[in-house]
Amino acid sequence: MPPAYPSSGLNPKQTQKQPQGELAPKLVRDRIDVLDILRGLAILLIFLFNIPDMGNTAYGGFTDPRLLGWTHADRICWSFLNIFLEGTQRGLLQFLFGAGALILLEKTMPPEGPVKVADLYFRRNLWLFMFGLFDIYALLWFGDILFSYALAALFLFPFRRLAGKTLLILGLVYVGVVTAQGAVGYRHQIVAQTQAAVVLEKQAHGERLDPVDEKVLEARKKRLAPFSPQMFAEERAAHLGSLSRYSAWSYSFFSEVMSTEAIPWIPRTIRNFFFLVLGMAFFKFGITQGRRSTQFYRWLCLCCYAPGLLLRAISVWQEMTAPESANIRAFMNEPARLAVTIGHIALINLAIRTSVGRRLLAPFKAVGRTAFSLYLMQSVLGMLVLFPAFGFGLWGRYGWFGLTIIACIVMAGQLVLANVWLRYFAIGPMEWAWRSLSYQRLQPFRRRTGEPRAVVV
Repeated sequence: MPPAYPSSGLNPKQTQKQPQGELAPKLVRDRIDVLDILRGLAILLIFLFNIPDMGNTAYGGFTDPRLLGWTHADRICWSFLNIFLEGTQRGLLQFLFGAGALILLEKTMPPEGPVKVADLYFRRNLWLFMFGLFDIYALLWFGDILFSYALAALFLFPFRRLAGKTLLILGLVYVGVVTAQGAVGYRHQIVAQTQAAVVLEKQAHGERLDPVDEKVLEARKKRLAPFSPQMFAEERAAHLGSLSRYSAWSYSFFSEVMSTEAIPWIPRTIRNFFFLVLGMAFFKFGITQGRRSTQFYRWLCLCCYAPGLLLRAISVWQEMTAPESANIRAFMNEPARLAVTIGHIALINLAIRTSVGRRLLAPFKAVGRTAFSLYLMQSVLGMLVLFPAFGFGLWGRYGWFGLTIIACIVMAGQLVLANVWLRYFAIGPMEWAWRSLSYQRLQPFRRRTGEPRAVVV
């Protein structure tokens, strides 16, 4: 049986005691390796899904993946990404964010817990929110996740002492509600397509169309092509133009994406919040950090991968064969994403129990410990270096396959960079800035010989 560690998942014999009333980051020996590995894999994989919006039309993600290219290699690449990986890297980060909240708030679990920890927690997430805005408005990455994660994390504090079962129920209820809402939308899509098919049949036979028929056709046209040619032209001109024009388009696109939601930021913050709650639940159950039996992870892997991958495969098949038809993704996306994400967690925990798995996954620990810096580096490379005209000017030249190859090259480089960096430095540069701001004092940066490395919590 795994050792009965406290709720944080840390071995109390390994935890370094801090001076009374003093808060300080945990040392590297207090880290949970599997969490760093999961974080490292997630932060690298997220670039696979950010780079299509950076290196080709960002409207493709909202409408038709064919807009980015649809060669045989593109179709294979897109299918693989959507069945096995799409959304799961966000799922992993959301779970880990929830787990990290519990680790940071461990001292506040008793009712008499210190207020200092709460101050640190809120200050830390408010600074993360500011870094997210920096990513959006300085690095021009309109797909940033930091600000919405930080907003969601601010609401986690009152939930820290809830039992794992309660947290799990809350998260699953949310997934159930979203699935039900999606099913209603899916039903409306089918009705709209049926109506459109009837009108198209009338049109094919030369029958006169009444005003209702015209509205049906107009709705179909808008559904199939929600973005005008002018919008695509403005996007292309921005990517091929000056920095000022590129920046203006990026800000405009971010505002446009946010305005498609009834109340900007709130829907995505709610989604992130409940997945963070699920992350807290899985951490309290000891699942994320590898405290369950091998047999448990085998069954978890099978029971989650089987339905999750099947649902995603059906969705991809529908998109490939009947792109204009209603897709089960409308209501099964969140359940499938959750299932495959949990499957990934189980698989990594199984792999790390083998000697081969530990050797293969060990380099990703360094990535997990410099994840913040590497994430912002991806924004710099994608938005300011590789694709705009004032950089290498690669925008619009590659489809799914080509962009995936570029992403893999960047990911490999970051994997090497993270491991080399931590030989000489105690922490990543952005982690250092974030930690120093959160603790309100400068933190160690360079690694001293023989000194254990401090890492972000």
